[in-house]
Amino acid sequence: MLLNEYLKYYREVNGYTQEALAEKLMISRQAISKWERGESMPDIENIIMLSDLYDISIDQLLRGSKHLKKPYQIGERNLVRNTVIGFVFALFFGATMTIRPYIWTFFIFCGFFMFLTLIMVKEGRIIIGKRDITAVHYQSWWERLIAIFKPQQFKKTYGFDDIDIFKINYTSRPRIGIGDWGPDSFNISLLANDGAVYTHEVTATLSKDLPILCDYLGKKGVAIEDDDDIIPMIVTGKSIYDEQQKKYRS
Repeated sequence: MLLNEYLKYYREVNGYTQEALAEKLMISRQAISKWERGESMPDIENIIMLSDLYDISIDQLLRGSKHLKKPYQIGERNLVRNTVIGFVFALFFGATMTIRPYIWTFFIFCGFFMFLTLIMVKEGRIIIGKRDITAVHYQSWWERLIAIFKPQQFKKTYGFDDIDIFKINYTSRPRIGIGDWGPDSFNISLLANDGAVYTHEVTATLSKDLPILCDYLGKKGVAIEDDDDIIPMIVTGKSIYDEQQKKYRS
């Protein structure tokens, strides 16, 4: 979404007409209308007043999301979760597979299962910084294991000029029946000019941050591909699933 669309959306979602908002800001209704048509922009004083009036940050007002902390990491989201699962399994097996669960047996199982969960997380990650983007990618669990000792071997750093497209992919799938709760495919892809493609599933946190992340990458010259208009849905609080299902049924 563009700035003028954000300004119109937040005005409407807060229940203001152009006339009512103009009265609050002590400006003309025509000025509000020009903002929302993209013919002019509010000055800093009005931006601050709008931020206070809508009770949102200036970043959220202008970009559709809160401030993006950098470096921003995408991927390897399951590492902590899988380690906890490994610990629980270790506790269970340590207690059930030995007649007298000695402390050393417990630690052996802890180490074993934590090791397994570590090497199972092989999706890699994308780290978006202020000056460049670092991509970490593993082809197999074996490479993930090697990366524990040689992490630099699987890292590749790109300048923003080296990235062709940041693509948002959402694919609805047909539902078999009322009990089919399987998720749709929702991921992002980073396409570099060396032909490499880094794809990651969109988590709840990444979904929330997508508007400002795309805004940031766009300002760095990275082309944003959002064929399904996912960003406007996130900004306006619409259910992506419901909107995509409507498209699928039509």
